[in-house]
Amino acid sequence: MVPFVIVMILVIAVIAIAATARQHQLRAARTEGLTQIAQQRGWQISPEDDRYASRWSGEPFTRGGRVRNVVTGSHQSRPFTAFEYWYTTSSHNGTTTTTTTHTFTVWALQLPGEVPEMSVGPEGLFGGKVAEAFGFDRVDIDDQAFNDTFKVKADDEQFARTVLSPDVVALMKQTGTWQWRFTGNTMLSWEQGTFDPEDLEPRLNLMMRLVTEIPGRAWER
Repeated sequence: MVPFVIVMILVIAVIAIAATARQHQLRAARTEGLTQIAQQRGWQISPEDDRYASRWSGEPFTRGGRVRNVVTGSHQSRPFTAFEYWYTTSSHNGTTTTTTTHTFTVWALQLPGEVPEMSVGPEGLFGGKVAEAFGFDRVDIDDQAFNDTFKVKADDEQFARTVLSPDVVALMKQTGTWQWRFTGNTMLSWEQGTFDPEDLEPRLNLMMRLVTEIPGRAWER
């Protein structure tokens, strides 16, 4: 019995080591891919820079987060930063402690100027009038299909309505649900998961399309 237990412990240890090695291998491959894109575009890349973990508050950031694979540069003449943000949480069931790593890819695009706080994301389980009936804080527009799909929150309702022009609404409905928000002079967008090289430019392109569609009067503050 004892030899069997020892063998099982060794097998588990080998599996754990192999899994860790594989994670490092994949991370190195992602870093190499991002480095190649950055070099081709004339952008900069840094392996780590935790200053970005505390630069903004609110979703998806939390205390104690870390930042790696930071790409900075200019995309279609607009400064941006993109990086992988991660943090860990622990839970204890009275016997064992489980640690979970939460990972996000974050894109930050500089806006033409300072604007009020505003966020747009998936509506979730409760959509449109159902959310309103429960007293959820939201901004609705004259497009029920949009209201049922996206949840809009804003410090300045009039600003939000200006941003959500027919062209912006059409773009959002065309591209499906994705999360973005305005904070200060920055547009943030994020997705849960690792920062894969092939995801870098498509999201930047989408963010630029949206900013371009916003009426110019939105920036006149």
